[in-house]
Amino acid sequence: MGHAELLRKFLGKPIRDIYGRNLGNIVGIILDEKGGVGAIGIERGDGGFAKYFTENVLVRGEDLLLVPSWKVTAEKFQRGMTHAERRIDALDQLYGSGKITARTYKDVKKSYESVVNERNDARENLMTELKNRSTELADESNELEVFLANVEVQHLTGELDEESYGLAVGSLKLAFNRMIAEKNDIESLLGEINDSGPKAS
Repeated sequence: MGHAELLRKFLGKPIRDIYGRNLGNIVGIILDEKGGVGAIGIERGDGGFAKYFTENVLVRGEDLLLVPSWKVTAEKFQRGMTHAERRIDALDQLYGSGKITARTYKDVKKSYESVVNERNDARENLMTELKNRSTELADESNELEVFLANVEVQHLTGELDEESYGLAVGSLKLAFNRMIAEKNDIESLLGEINDSGPKAS
């Protein structure tokens, strides 16, 4: 798809994240070397500008969706987190079967363990990022619940008519469900990374 066609298809359109939240409008597209979407520019609702690269962009039918940075980082980590450990296991098997010398075993294992240690550091950084985002979402959902409680009170006191109440509650519950969906994804990832992250032997 050419640049002009991409612009016609997506420019000016609203963009949402994978949880359905509206993040702003697409105001620019940069092509990658294959002619696909390499990066997009977004004007946020507050008038600010943000740039996202292809790893954060998901094409779904006629829409572009944004994948949160924490999810991109976590998926990259998960793809590679057991690679070095598998190599160490294979090396142990080779040494155990007498196919390599003790010196070779020691030298090669040292290099693999260095990679495992680097991954352990990356694992800790990722877990901190995920925990921070989970805390943010918990705080936001608490604020939303308080807001919803006030709407319920105003409805009961007759300050909000049925139509306004229905619109408000519907919107607030949708926003709350989106927050909870993201928080659940993060909690699930934290469990997986905590249980199966690489550890130096």
